[in-house]
Amino acid sequence: MNKKNFSDIIHQKLTLSEKIILKDGWNDWTWKNLIFRSFAYAEFIKNNYSDVDIPAIPIIVGRSGESIAAMMGSILAGYPFAPISHTQPSVRIKNIIDSLNASHAISGLHSLEQKPEKLEILELSKNKLLQKFSSQSKKSKILYLLFTSGSTGKPKGVLCSTNNIMNTMNWSKKYLDWNKSDVIGCATQFSFDISLFDFFTMLYFDVPLAILDKISSPQEVTKQISTFKVSSIFSVPAFFSQFTTKSSIKNISETKLRRIIAGGDFFSPKHIHFWMKNFPKISIYNVWGPTETSIVNSMHKITKRDIKKIEKGQYTSIGKSTLLMQLVLVNSKNELISKHNEIGELAVLGKSVSMGYYNSPSETEKKYFMFNKKPAFKTGDLGYKDKNDNFYLVGRNDNIVKMHGYRIDLNEIEKTLNNFSNVYATSVFVNKISNAHSELWAALELQNKNVKLNVFETKKKLRKLLPSYMVPKRLLVMPKLPLTINGKLDKKEVLKYVRQNAI
Repeated sequence: MNKKNFSDIIHQKLTLSEKIILKDGWNDWTWKNLIFRSFAYAEFIKNNYSDVDIPAIPIIVGRSGESIAAMMGSILAGYPFAPISHTQPSVRIKNIIDSLNASHAISGLHSLEQKPEKLEILELSKNKLLQKFSSQSKKSKILYLLFTSGSTGKPKGVLCSTNNIMNTMNWSKKYLDWNKSDVIGCATQFSFDISLFDFFTMLYFDVPLAILDKISSPQEVTKQISTFKVSSIFSVPAFFSQFTTKSSIKNISETKLRRIIAGGDFFSPKHIHFWMKNFPKISIYNVWGPTETSIVNSMHKITKRDIKKIEKGQYTSIGKSTLLMQLVLVNSKNELISKHNEIGELAVLGKSVSMGYYNSPSETEKKYFMFNKKPAFKTGDLGYKDKNDNFYLVGRNDNIVKMHGYRIDLNEIEKTLNNFSNVYATSVFVNKISNAHSELWAALELQNKNVKLNVFETKKKLRKLLPSYMVPKRLLVMPKLPLTINGKLDKKEVLKYVRQNAI
C-alpha cells in the first residue's frame, strides 16, 4: 500500500469495506459506513469553507464515530482540522474558533452528545452518506492544528504536518506489534494528541478502534474493555492509576487487555508496581513526547529489570533515541550534553518536529531552533541519560522554584509523598501568603478515604527523606485532585480549592 498521505489511505480502505473498524457507545462502524460518512463531511466542509481563508477547520469533537468521520472528511477535503473538545467552556471554544478566523465550527458530535451553548455550530444532516467524493481537494502541508490544553496561559495551536505523523507511525512499528485480534481502546479526548495517535494508528495499520466513555469510572471502563474486546490502551497515568484497587484485579484480568501505554505525565512507581504484580500478562509501556513533536517520541517496555528502581520509588526510563526519533540533552545555551547522568533539557530533532505555533512567531522562536542543521524543539522537560543511553525524566523547568535561596524541584517532593502507603496522588505548589512571604504547600488525595492523614507523622517521615526546606508547610487533603479534560493534574484548580478551604 502506497502511504504517501492519509487521504489516499482513506480511499484505499474501501477494499476492506465490510470490516468493523470503529465502535462507540451507539454504533459499530464498518470501513464502508465510516468512509461514506466522511465523504459527506468532506463535501459539507468544501461547501461551507471554500470561500473562507482559514488555517484549519474547527471541529467540535466528542466520544462518537461522528468525530472520526468529521476529521477524515477534513483530510479528504484537503483542509487541516482543529479538534476542539465539546466539554470545554463555550467561551474558550469561541476564543479558539475566533483565533482561526472562522465564524462557526463543524459539529462532530452524536445527536445525543451535549453541544456547547451560545455558539454557531454547523451540523451535517443525520445519517447522510455519500458513496464517493471526487471534488478536487486543496493541497496543504499541515495535517492538523492542535491547541495545547492545560490550566495556565493562552492555548497555543501546534501545526503538525502529514510528514510528522507518517514519521511517528513508521517509528511506532519498532515497538507496537499489532495483530489481527487487536482493538485499541481510546480513553482520551480527540482534542488531545494521545487520541490522535489512536486515530492515525487505526487509519495507518487498520487496527479497530473502540471509543471508551465514562473514563473516570473503573467499573464502567472495565465493562467497555470487556464488551469491545479491547487489547491495548494508550492514556495518561491517572487513567491507569484508578484501577489500583483490589476490586479491579479480577475484572481486568478477565478481559483481553494485553498492553497499556502510559504517557503525558509521570506514572507513579507505586502504581506501576501494582500493575506488574497483579496483571503479569499485561505489558506496560512508559512513553514520552510533547504535542509539538508529533505526539510521542520515545517508548520503554517495563520489565523485571526495572523492578529494583520501581521498588525504590524511582521513575522508569522513557526509552532511547532512535534514527526516526532523535533525542538529545542540551544546556541553557542549546549546547549538547554528552556526559552520562548529567541533567539537561530534553530536545527532539528531525522529522518529528512540528511546524511551529500558529500565528505566534515569538513563541515559536523561543522553543524551536536548529541543531546540527536539523529542526529541533526544546521540550522544557529535564532529564539525564544513563550509561546504556536510556533517558530518564526528573522534572520540568517550570517545576523548579527558588525559596529562601534554595532551588527546589516540586516534582521530587511529589514523588516522595506519592510513595507513602495511603497517598494516591499529590500536588505540591508555592502559595503566596503576602508580597514578602510564600510557603510550600501540598494537596493530597488519599487511597483509602476512610483513613485520616496523620499530618504530624507524615511531616516527620518527610524530614527523614528530604531537606527541611523541602518539607511543605501545609498538608491538605482533597476529596479528589482535579484533572484537566486530558487527565493531567489541574494545578490551577488545586490552588483555587486550597485557598477557598484552608483555615
